[in-house]
Amino acid sequence: MTLKLVLLVVEMNFYDADNSSTSSVISCSASICTSDECSETNQCAYSLHYADNSGTSGYFVSDLFYFDKIMRTSLISKSSTSIIFG
Repeated sequence: MTLKLVLLVVEMNFYDADNSSTSSVISCSASICTSDECSETNQCAYSLHYADNSGTSGYFVSDLFYFDKIMRTSLISKSSTSIIFG
C-alpha cells in the first residue's frame, strides 16, 4: 500500500453576512432560537463568557456554505449546505 501526501492550500477570509446574498438572520421567534436574549431588531442573540473573563456576543445567522468534496484522486463533487452560526 502506497500513501500519497496531498497538500491543499485554502485562502481564508473573514465572514461578512452583509456581503452574502444567501445569508439570513435567525429571528427570536424561530424554533431554532433558544436564546433568552433578543436584539432590538428581533435577532436571536447570544452572549458567552469564559473563565478568563473574555467573551463574545452577537447574533445567529443562517447561510449556505459551498464546498468541493474530493472523491478518489481526481473526482470532485460540488456540494452546499445551510449552516446556522453566530
